[in-house]
Amino acid sequence: MPGGYFIGPAGGGEAYIGGPGPLPVAVTLTHIEQGTPAPVITPGLRAQFQQELRYWRASAIVVGPGARPALTTFVTTLMQRPAIQAGGVLLWRLGTR
Repeated sequence: MPGGYFIGPAGGGEAYIGGPGPLPVAVTLTHIEQGTPAPVITPGLRAQFQQELRYWRASAIVVGPGARPALTTFVTTLMQRPAIQAGGVLLWRLGTR
């Protein structure tokens, strides 16, 4: 799920569901999965990707079974290393090489 959201308590104790909405690279990942051709990966796009991962404090990237090959190729190219295959999903742990 590119992007993310938060489910938790609001200030008054009631439930809160929300988030900032998808960031630019998350939108790109969604578009690729929907069939839009992947953009060329530039140093700027790679930097934006890393910035978004830091923003979300992500510890891994997971691409589920059935994902378009273009999405897998795009993420692999952004990560600059192959994924670990586990339980039918592709996994990139962050902070390790």
